[in-house]
Amino acid sequence: MDEQAAKALRAPFAPEHVGKLPRVWCGACREATKNARRNAACQSHAVTRCDVCNNKISTGHLHLDYVGHAEVTDRLLSVDPQWVWEPLSWTEEGLPRFDQNRGMWIKLTVCGVTRLGYGHAGDKAGGDAIKELIGDALRNAALRFGVALDLWGAKFKADEDRNEPTYSDLRTAIANLGRDKGMNPEAIAADFQGWSKGQRIMVTEDITLLNEYLRYLSRG
Repeated sequence: MDEQAAKALRAPFAPEHVGKLPRVWCGACREATKNARRNAACQSHAVTRCDVCNNKISTGHLHLDYVGHAEVTDRLLSVDPQWVWEPLSWTEEGLPRFDQNRGMWIKLTVCGVTRLGYGHAGDKAGGDAIKELIGDALRNAALRFGVALDLWGAKFKADEDRNEPTYSDLRTAIANLGRDKGMNPEAIAADFQGWSKGQRIMVTEDITLLNEYLRYLSRG
């Protein structure tokens, strides 16, 4: 891959192509939503229409900047019209092979360079889950080429009119998101230690670090 192609892949996306993905950081709000089977809030927050993401959701949430499947595909096509992806492995029936977590590893090739990516569809099922998984895997693999890397590295910014998540809130949000990805507490701790180069999630109270890891876990 030449320098021009690598630079084009890493170019920032225009603001209109960057979406806002809401994440409820309040553990009590998430529990209330689970129990009510609809968007709900705890006594410290309220369910309202968010002016940023336009979702009717608990005020105990924050936003992740992200680019969607279509924007990532457009970026890849603009750099290499012949780009291609394929599953890392296949079943005996000739279908993509999923792992024990219902995720899939893929190989993404752009300008003759191949890198791995991983996709997961969370709790979705059926055909929608397959499409979600493919899109997630492509975004994840494209990140290895620098696509939307600037968004991945950005810090969270709490809205001025909302309470900022605490250390406990972030720990809860990480645990919930990890569970959604099929990770038990031990797997999350090991993943965090590898990502943070030795720090342990059980003892760190660095909110900035936990914010960064929550973003990483959401993207990765």
